[in-house]
Amino acid sequence: MVLLFNHSDVDFEINPKDRIAQLILERISVPILKQVDTLDETTRGQGGFGSTGGFGPAAKKQKLENGGVAETVQAAAEAVVEAVQNGVDGVVGKH
Repeated sequence: MVLLFNHSDVDFEINPKDRIAQLILERISVPILKQVDTLDETTRGQGGFGSTGGFGPAAKKQKLENGGVAETVQAAAEAVVEAVQNGVDGVVGKH
């Protein structure tokens, strides 16, 4: 069964065996969540909003410690290189 709306002022005729629908299947990932009392220390620490995008104080410190490149930027660049080398299908599911 297909629910079909014609939003125009022009009549549209549908005949038997006309192809009027498309099936799209999508994978649904449901992560397993675990409640914890404390969290591990992170590189960002208490840097606040924006600090994980390479702009906050923690990211500046991280850049100095990593030869001028923040880990977030480096990881993104490596993922792009890997995608180009392996094809997009080669990295699906790894990240």
